[in-house]
Formats: sequence, C-alpha cells, structure tokens
Amino acid sequence: MDPSVIVEGTSFRRSTTTAAPPSAVWSVWTNVASWPRWDTELREARLDPPAQLRANARGELVPMRGPASRFEVTAFEPERRYVLEIQLLFARLVIERIVEREGDGARFEHRVRFEGPLRWLFFWLLSKPFRAALPSVMDRVGALAAEVQS
Repeated sequence: MDPSVIVEGTSFRRSTTTAAPPSAVWSVWTNVASWPRWDTELREARLDPPAQLRANARGELVPMRGPASRFEVTAFEPERRYVLEIQLLFARLVIERIVEREGDGARFEHRVRFEGPLRWLFFWLLSKPFRAALPSVMDRVGALAAEVQS
C-alpha cells in the first residue's frame, strides 16, 4: 500500500496539495456527475432533484463492482468541506472531503471511515481497493482542478 495513505483503525485518509486555488478543487469535488472522471472506483454518480450538492442532499453511487449505494450529504460547509454517508448493514461508510488554502494553492484531503457494529467487517471487505486507488484519485482531482483554474 502507498505510505501516503494513512490508516487509523477503520479509517484512512490522504492529503495532498495543488497549485490550483481551493475554489478550483471545490468545483471538481462538488460536480457530482463528473465524479467518475477522477474516481476510478465509480461508474456513475448522481444527485436526486434538485441536483445540487448541499446539506441533506441525497443521491446514488454506482461502483465499478458491486451494487449501487444511496448516499446522503450530512455536513456541508461551502468552499471548505462536505461529508457523505452511505448506510451499510449494521455499519456506515463516511466520506469527508476537505479543502483549504495553502500558500498560492490548496491542500485537500479525502477521509474515509467505517462506523457501527460491523465497521471492522466492512473495512476488511471494502477498504483495500479504495486505499489502493486513493493516491491516483487525488492526483486526478488536482489535475482537473488545474484545468478548471486555466
């Protein structure tokens, strides 16, 4: 596994920087329909109407492998962070994305954690491909943010 992906219990995260401003990263991260452009584990992502990423918004993720999952945005701070939650059987997958200014660019972080009674089971079943893909996913977010900026 890539040492830049930090694992703690049933969570993992990766942080990186880009020369693009935080608003460009935010633009990439909040365009739900384009998530499969940078997330290689996704075939499709969509929001329920009204199609706007915000607190309490709901949608569906269709992975490359496995069944589609419903998600809900449980926290949303414009231009800074949002949290998605996916309900699993006796567990929950929580995805948090954070962006902040660093120098003339941005630092952005992708956090994933499993919660609930069966969190260890789902961490064991699901996290390895997510952790393996995360460095390249983050690189693609940075590259797309640089395109947005130009």
